[in-house]
Amino acid sequence: MQAQFLQTVTLLAQSRFRATSQSLRMQQDGIQAAYMMLGITIMVVAIIVVAVYFIYYHDREATCEPRKLFRELCRANHLSWRQRRLLRDMAKIKRIADPLRLFLNADLWMIDTAKDTRLCKPRVRSRLQAMHKMLFTTEK
Repeated sequence: MQAQFLQTVTLLAQSRFRATSQSLRMQQDGIQAAYMMLGITIMVVAIIVVAVYFIYYHDREATCEPRKLFRELCRANHLSWRQRRLLRDMAKIKRIADPLRLFLNADLWMIDTAKDTRLCKPRVRSRLQAMHKMLFTTEK
């Protein structure tokens, strides 16, 4: 009788263990699905944040930072690396804080032979005149 009782208890425990095991597996599958949905949601939000950054802020940075704006203006006017360097040097020699001002004010291109001796060399002067003509004259 004792053996039968132990067998019955063992069978009941096994059936109860299986039911608990199946319940835990179902919960675990549900948890995995929840984690998967959470991961997908985080990825979608990250993609939206990156898209908003590029749409609204990336374009504004180029016009707010002087170096980027200078680079963009040089590209727009098809200036070579040597011409860009010459503009930076000219701004430095004339003690202009920002070389962008050279694009805005044609009067800054006037060369004082007493002060700007490095800009008076014939080769440099001819390059500056060609660049000035290219930037400030309009073709008809």
